[in-house]
Amino acid sequence: MAAPKVRNRPRHAARAWTASTLAVLFLIATAAPAAADPARPTNYRSEVTGISPSGSPVSATVVGGDAFLRLEVEPGVQATVTGYGGEPYVRFDPDGAVWVNTRSPAHYLNDDRYAQTAVPVDASVDAEPRWELVTNDGTYGWHDHRIHWMAPAPPPGIQTDRESTVLEWTVQVDVDGQPTAIEGTLTWLPSISPIPWMVLALVVAVAGVALRGVHRLGGTLLAVVGAASALLVGGAEVLAAPPGAADELLAIGPPAAALVVGTLSVLHRRSPTPLMVAGVLLGVWAMQRVSALWMPELPTELATPIERATVALAAGASLALVVAALQSASTRPAATGSSVESSKETTA
Repeated sequence: MAAPKVRNRPRHAARAWTASTLAVLFLIATAAPAAADPARPTNYRSEVTGISPSGSPVSATVVGGDAFLRLEVEPGVQATVTGYGGEPYVRFDPDGAVWVNTRSPAHYLNDDRYAQTAVPVDASVDAEPRWELVTNDGTYGWHDHRIHWMAPAPPPGIQTDRESTVLEWTVQVDVDGQPTAIEGTLTWLPSISPIPWMVLALVVAVAGVALRGVHRLGGTLLAVVGAASALLVGGAEVLAAPPGAADELLAIGPPAAALVVGTLSVLHRRSPTPLMVAGVLLGVWAMQRVSALWMPELPTELATPIERATVALAAGASLALVVAALQSASTRPAATGSSVESSKETTA
């Protein structure tokens, strides 16, 4: 009598999960940003110190440490922000409509943190403005290069181990025909020690591997908790970014996908692949934000310990899920082989 066929469903499932993961990562990696690149952890803090003349109907804040200058103009007020050459750049209408001059060089230079963007030939400080509507709520934010340091390296002469003032800045706004100045300062802040947070990530990884070994749903629980926490922080980052300022697909894409995959792993408890996929997605998210473990200024409005702990949790969960999945996969061939031999002996 012929031996029964052994269906290798786990291998097909693993291929499907792997292909799905690669597709998600490809979409995230190739998605074009909506506008300026997003805020990231930094050693700089830029703050608005005053608006003159006082009593102006314009309010200004800096978002993401030193990433974005965000303006809010009261209804019924006409305001225009000037670009780097004095040209009209952003216009706030009395009805709340906000327009950007697409012939202002600032419109293109502000797409990148360090102004590494080509400016079209038809954009110049002397060109006739061409206005494009960006929002209708009287609020807008952008990378204003007057409020931050324009190089990856620290400013010369700054002692990086202590807080230091880098520069004082001014952004000019015309408010109902009256010249108005938004003034602020840029400060260097020293990095903190990442060791406590790296220890937390290691503890989570060790505990996660142990939990996966003693409980069949341990890996699922770890994936869901890690992904949900990361999604919370990623969502807070998106909410903190000013309207029209940044695309944050990397902030919410990987943890959202990891949450779905981790939850669905309950349906595939015999296969280690879903949890490995969730681990890889969490790792992608954590690596994008690993500098939050030592940078003093973070891009969300959450308490900094919460954001740092979440990054450590995601990194530890990622490591635990991948290690546990590899351990599980390494034991599967032997078990499958023995079951096949047992099946053949029974048939004989």
